[in-house]
Amino acid sequence: MLPAHLLDHLLCGVQAGPPVVSADQEAVDEAVQAVEEDRRVAVGFLRAPWPSLAAFLRLDGPTLMLELVLASPGERRVSYPS
Repeated sequence: MLPAHLLDHLLCGVQAGPPVVSADQEAVDEAVQAVEEDRRVAVGFLRAPWPSLAAFLRLDGPTLMLELVLASPGERRVSYPS
């Protein structure tokens, strides 16, 4: 493993990607508890933009997900309309 100062030098100017978000049950439970316990957190959830959700809805994601779940394993191919 590289020493920390060399690693910092190599990564200088490299931008990190988006932060990793945990979606496991424990993380969801903690988020729900925070919303229930602190009104400010609930207001923040309501006012914050949700670009990924907006894109999912714009692309008719719920219908696509339902079709994939209902399709038999051999039919699970996504075909986008032309």
